[in-house]
Amino acid sequence: METKRRGRPPGSFKKVKEVEKPMFDVSGTPKKRGRKAIEKLESASFVAEVPLEGEIEGTASDKLKNLAKQVKYMDFLLDKEPYRIDIRLKKSETISRMCFLIEGLA
Repeated sequence: METKRRGRPPGSFKKVKEVEKPMFDVSGTPKKRGRKAIEKLESASFVAEVPLEGEIEGTASDKLKNLAKQVKYMDFLLDKEPYRIDIRLKKSETISRMCFLIEGLA
């Protein structure tokens, strides 16, 4: 009774001279993987510091402009310190004041 041999049969392995290939393609452009990085604009992310306390004087549109600046500044502060509940409350009060002024304009 013959036992089966395991592995490659004898004589099947031929030494072939391999052509050396570089590990990566240097001639073309590199492969593009994933999404492109989003470029952040410096001017859009800059928010000037606005005083959050005190009454704003002027017409309704002037008040709305200043309140909008305050809300932007509060968003900027909340990005840095998301745990600040006092800023969140002040922001919601400011937005409700803006809504009241907008209703008055209409």
